[in-house]
Amino acid sequence: MRILELKLRGAIGIQKGLGLEEVSLDFRNFEPGLVALTGRNGSGKTTIMENLHPFRTMVSKDGSLATHFYLKDSYRILTFEYDGSEYRSTILIDALTGKSEAYLHQNGQPLNDGKVTTYDEKITA
Repeated sequence: MRILELKLRGAIGIQKGLGLEEVSLDFRNFEPGLVALTGRNGSGKTTIMENLHPFRTMVSKDGSLATHFYLKDSYRILTFEYDGSEYRSTILIDALTGKSEAYLHQNGQPLNDGKVTTYDEKITA
């Protein structure tokens, strides 16, 4: 898997660390190899790392994904390459109600209907 881009809106760690509602990281122009995230403690590095995968969980933090976002219109959009295809994982999060929609596209074509159950089925297949 090669990460191409990450967009976060409403991530608590980014808001607390950088004071930003949104952040976007484009990894397409990086040379192959090691990429380092640096910054002071509490600046959002872990939040970035925790969202560099398509699953609807945080690896080292408890609770649903919605508990780590604070806006009604929060989202995580991850674009990545895997096995010769480009995928876009879009998770729309309503942090006020805890409800989510999740979409997975392969080479621009939808693989699910936006329901988290069908998303989880596709992402784990």
